[in-house]
Amino acid sequence: MKKWIWLLPAGAAVAAGAVLLIRRNGKDVPGEKKAPVQTKKPYQMASPASGTYSFVSGFQNAKTVEVSFTYDAEKYVCREIEEEFPAPTSVSHAELISGEDFELQIEYTDFAAGEDFSGYTALLREKQKGFAPVRYGSNEGFRYYNGDNVCFVFPATGFSCLLVTVILAKGSDLDYREIHDNEELAAFLAALSVR
Repeated sequence: MKKWIWLLPAGAAVAAGAVLLIRRNGKDVPGEKKAPVQTKKPYQMASPASGTYSFVSGFQNAKTVEVSFTYDAEKYVCREIEEEFPAPTSVSHAELISGEDFELQIEYTDFAAGEDFSGYTALLREKQKGFAPVRYGSNEGFRYYNGDNVCFVFPATGFSCLLVTVILAKGSDLDYREIHDNEELAAFLAALSVR
C-alpha cells in the first residue's frame, strides 16, 4: 500500500513535465485556448506630401544629389532653412520638418579626404552613445545619440552621407532613446530616397 502512495505524486510530476515539454515545443495542449494573433498595420499618412533636399557632393567631379521624401502634411510642416538651425550644423542649408512632438533636420555630411561611409561610421561608433544599426524599408544606416537628439546616418555618395537629426519638442512625452521605434518616424525614414 505504501508503494501506491509514493507513485501517485511521482505520476503527477511526470504528467506536469510532459505538459511543459509539449508547450515548449510549440504544440497545442488539448483544451488550451490560444490568444488571437494581432497584426499591427503600418502607419498610414493622412495627407502624404512630397519634399526634396538637394546638395552638391564631391570635390573634383562634384555632382548634385537629390534626396526625396514623403511626410504627412496634416501633422508636419516642411521648409528649407539657412539659419537658426535647431541642431548644430556646418552646412549652408537644411530641410526642416516640424511636428507637434519632434522636428527632423535633414542635411548632408561630407567625409574627410580618403574616408568613406564605413570609416565615417567607425568613428561614430567609437565616439557616440547609443550607436546601433537601423533599417527602415530598404534604407540601412546607423543611429546614435547627440545629447537628447537622435541622429540617423545613411549612405548617399562616395563622398558624403545623409544625416537626419530628430529633435524632441519641449514638453513631448516621447523618450529620445525610444524614438527610433516611433511609427511616424519609421514611415518617414523608410520613404527617404537618395538620387
